[in-house]
Amino acid sequence: MSRLEEIIKTLKQYIGEGVEAALEFLETILHHDSERYNDFIQIKSRYNSLQRELLLGVLEHSTYDISRNNISKALLLLAEEITEKDLVPEDGATEKKDDKHGEILYHVPELMQLNHEEKCTVRLAYVVDQLLRDWEKHEEDVIKNIRVSEIMAVSLLNLDESDPPFAIRTLSETVQFLDKDDFTEWVFYVKPIKTGEFPLMLRVSVIEMINNKEYKKDIVLEEQITVQSEEVPQTGEAEFKAAGTSIAVGSTPLPPQAPPAAPAAQVEKAGKKGLPKVAGALLTTAALAAAGYFGVVYYQQEVAWNDAVKTGGKAGYGAYLKKYPDGRHQDEAQMVLDSLQRIDSLQELSLLTPDEDGTAAMTDSTATEAGSEETSTPDNATGHKPPPKTSRPAVQKAEPLSVKPGPAPLPKGTSDKPIVPAATSEPLLRGKTYAFRMPKFSIVETTNQNFDIKFFQYNQYREILLVLTGLGNIKFSPGMKVALIQENGNEIFSQIKYVATTPQAPDRYDGYFTIVPDDLDLVIREKVKSIRLTGSDNKSREYTLSRSGCRNLLSNAKKAAKLLEEQK
Repeated sequence: MSRLEEIIKTLKQYIGEGVEAALEFLETILHHDSERYNDFIQIKSRYNSLQRELLLGVLEHSTYDISRNNISKALLLLAEEITEKDLVPEDGATEKKDDKHGEILYHVPELMQLNHEEKCTVRLAYVVDQLLRDWEKHEEDVIKNIRVSEIMAVSLLNLDESDPPFAIRTLSETVQFLDKDDFTEWVFYVKPIKTGEFPLMLRVSVIEMINNKEYKKDIVLEEQITVQSEEVPQTGEAEFKAAGTSIAVGSTPLPPQAPPAAPAAQVEKAGKKGLPKVAGALLTTAALAAAGYFGVVYYQQEVAWNDAVKTGGKAGYGAYLKKYPDGRHQDEAQMVLDSLQRIDSLQELSLLTPDEDGTAAMTDSTATEAGSEETSTPDNATGHKPPPKTSRPAVQKAEPLSVKPGPAPLPKGTSDKPIVPAATSEPLLRGKTYAFRMPKFSIVETTNQNFDIKFFQYNQYREILLVLTGLGNIKFSPGMKVALIQENGNEIFSQIKYVATTPQAPDRYDGYFTIVPDDLDLVIREKVKSIRLTGSDNKSREYTLSRSGCRNLLSNAKKAAKLLEEQK
């Protein structure tokens, strides 16, 4: 019996034992550059999605069994298509690849102006000639020889992400392949938001596959940037491109000008030429005046915004909105004022925010309602039982905010802390946990119902614990299903594992639920348009996210992803 026949026979035995065993065996025998390995990845992805839906309770067991049988059939078909070319060498040795070296060119201005966006460019190529193709040279250009691979990743980062001095955006894909005959380029737009001297980190990642696993090697380059409020002077002389038009200049004196005509003659001449030219001149003058006016308005808005940031508090941001209700920074100012108003509400109710409570208690125990189903999960699952003591998220502002009498005095012996169910021994997040330390943000604001979300904790397995705060008619309960619905129709499922209530806010519920990194990637890649809650009675309510809610969810998801990446 040949080696191929023996491997196929063994694979079919594993398929009979279970899908998991067959997938593990295929991982060891297939070469990662083969076509059959790509088929294997697709089947494995289907299986992982199926397991996740089962654990979240969104898939019935009968449907799960049918889907699992279909995966087994796909594995049997794959076994029949495997050839010798798809297998790893018999001795287990793989072709050793020599370390490749290439050239990196990056242009990062060392001097920047406050609130003025600068273009920063990074290029990678195997040779310098390719690197400099169609490149306009600058004094700040840096060229270095570094190790490269076929797949490279480039990121431009702040050293201190908690208080970043730069706002960085890019239209380039972080991960790109390196062309043998051309350069590969990343473009970043950097806007300084503080004055002073700050480091800007350029991270270049070499990505390689070793034993069918992806590994990265990072090369970090640091540039010191000086930010000033004055306009940055242009370095060097600008060169003009040929326009294809020549101008002859001679020393011949100009002919003498005729004396000005009499006013009456000028009027008569203008009348003969007609009104079109006069009207054109008036329109030109009006256009120039309008351009000057809007330029002044833009400048005044920027000055007012800088004053608001320096002043801070309700006074600073309120003054900006009062002066420029439709200004360029209207959304940012309104977001800050909403946050400050929620903090005032917390102080009036004598409640603590989640950040003020410790997070250690969250990992000691959990709580569920009596009769709720407990599901054991593998390492990559998200279902865990809730703890007895939780941090208390902030009270969400209803829209519009009506004036209500203060809470009635509690009976003697009544605690003002959130009421929690009885505790069990399992934590919401297994293993070692870390706090995100990110503020809560609003996603839904209606007359009868408000929702906030907070990225609360994550663990060593990169599982994420979120807090959904509801203020209104919807009552949370353990086991309630949560679905984030994206614009492309995809749905991200989870369920509330733990619920806390507060006597002083009877309409407020804090529900804790978990997601995995794959779900976080989906939130970043595709806009979430609404959230759906389904109770134990299978009745669902769907709420559309506000514009600011969509924007807040995306930006906070990106911040959470960065923290998870740093935890690797």
